[in-house]
Amino acid sequence: MKKMVIITIVLTLGLSSGAFAQESATAVVDAVVQAALSIAKVSDVDFGNISATSTPIIDPTGVSHTDVNTPTVGEFTITGQSGAGVNITLTSATTTLGDGTNTMTFTADLKQHATTQASAIAISNPVTLGGSTHKLWLGGNLGTLTSQPSGTYASDNVTNGGGDIEVNVVYN
Repeated sequence: MKKMVIITIVLTLGLSSGAFAQESATAVVDAVVQAALSIAKVSDVDFGNISATSTPIIDPTGVSHTDVNTPTVGEFTITGQSGAGVNITLTSATTTLGDGTNTMTFTADLKQHATTQASAIAISNPVTLGGSTHKLWLGGNLGTLTSQPSGTYASDNVTNGGGDIEVNVVYN
């Protein structure tokens, strides 16, 4: 009887140990922390003095302007992770410039390059940051002016300006 109890205990222990077998696997957790992404305005767009009957165009590459004397191209600097993809967009490609009474429309032309304005090209998202900084240049046109009333026009005119052109950047 003693042998039977011992055999029963051994069989029970032997069989039950397989019933509680456990398998496991592991997963690695990682993350890539990118440098903070920011954009800063360096300069505003300024057409300077223009004729009431002209077709003023500011070339963002600074190479070829039309019907403007000494314009200022808008400039922005993006700071972020070198080699990262960034999507660059305008909230709106047009805005209204006003003088309190009269208006005209500005249509934006935004170009990008890692460092050189004259080499700037159209934006094709995502743009790869060539270094920790990347440059944007903003030009554009005011359409064809025909007897535009004289005045000082600005996008931020509180009476009838359409608001500033806003450039947005986000990691891809």
